[in-house]
Amino acid sequence: MSLNRRLYVWLLGADSHSSYFPKYALRPLTHALKKLLIQQGNLTPDPIRVSKTALALLDKWEIGGYLMPELFTPVMETVFAKPDASILSSARALFDSMDPAVIWAELFSWIEKGRAVMLIWVVDKFNLREEEMLVRHVPQVLLYILCLLRHNLLQGQDWFVLARKLIHLLPSRAFTSSKGVDLGAELADMDFTQFAREYYGKVSSHAGIDAALPESIRGTYFHRHLLKIFRSVGTVPEPNVHDYSLEWTILLGEAARITPPLPDFRLLPVLDNLNQNINERKGFQFLGAVMDTTNALVKYQHVGKDVFEPPTTPVASQPNHFISLPETFVRLLWRNLDPHRAAYHVESVTYIWSLTSFLPSTTVEQLVANEVERSSHTEGDKAQTCGRFSVLWKHAVDRSGTAAILTKPMMLVLRLLKGEGSSSGRMGVERWLASLGNSAHRYTLKFE
Repeated sequence: MSLNRRLYVWLLGADSHSSYFPKYALRPLTHALKKLLIQQGNLTPDPIRVSKTALALLDKWEIGGYLMPELFTPVMETVFAKPDASILSSARALFDSMDPAVIWAELFSWIEKGRAVMLIWVVDKFNLREEEMLVRHVPQVLLYILCLLRHNLLQGQDWFVLARKLIHLLPSRAFTSSKGVDLGAELADMDFTQFAREYYGKVSSHAGIDAALPESIRGTYFHRHLLKIFRSVGTVPEPNVHDYSLEWTILLGEAARITPPLPDFRLLPVLDNLNQNINERKGFQFLGAVMDTTNALVKYQHVGKDVFEPPTTPVASQPNHFISLPETFVRLLWRNLDPHRAAYHVESVTYIWSLTSFLPSTTVEQLVANEVERSSHTEGDKAQTCGRFSVLWKHAVDRSGTAAILTKPMMLVLRLLKGEGSSSGRMGVERWLASLGNSAHRYTLKFE
């Protein structure tokens, strides 16, 4: 009898009865392999040997099915702590040979233990492109994490990093499958989180048993529930609750590029939320994130361009869905053109120009002109306006469409020359014109 044959007889019993291994051999075998993962006197941990041994035992599902749920996390913890290339390679070989459901049941348990960093590491270092993973487990685990984040049951930026990475794994078919469980039109977060816990609980309890995999959620349900969660992005958090508005906004911007739009789940409420939130928060990073996300929502048709167009004739019987977010954008970007905010000048001008992706140039021109006019009341204001316009001109004049956007603002600034010779506004305009030097004619040609 070969060594392998004798080993299997010892582990499974002489009669190979299905109850023998879990009752008599599982614990000592698991204990022995786990000991190889820790320092034993002069013997260093040997995760490579453990991975190779476990990989060989996977040939017998009666052994591997029971063993891997016990061994997977300890092996991964050891490899994570010492990510040597050879150790990582052996762990990948084991990972690729395991049942995807068993892997994800273990990864799911890490969520409850707060192991976001280890989960990110798994996404970065291991192959998660197997079909069952992409259409069953990635959508379920992603939706579970987002539900917990939405209710502040998970804390920390790492969870948002993980969610973004999982979203980028989603194939288009993850949103369209009609097979599986539909939890109803209410799309209640608590119903889904309970379903996910029970699902992976069943997978864990069936370890070592030749049982059918439980039904996962339908792709169409996942699609609707995901968009429902994203519709709440941008709401101002309650007092004494950590504000993750920036993280949610960045996450939505990336998800908008991957998640197909649904007519019944337009993300129009997000723009209202962000418009309110952006007025209450300070910081250029958040402003930039909101603008990037707005551009993505429009480009990938989660909202229509028409929502930014004011109604020509208001109708009392119809709700007004006009969004004034672009006006807010230009007002905040105009402030960031102050000469002392040089770090934000180039980006601010770039963001102003990006508005033309969903607004007519004439509308952007009028919004900038409104800011010039609004901020030119006192002599001090006029000097500040000249400084801001000078910065805008400097970084915009060589861009395409300059005349279409800067003509009205420029004419308003030039009117300040009518002031008295010593007025701050007039002197500001004169300084700007003088800075153009001999190249002024090149600029004026754009406006002829």
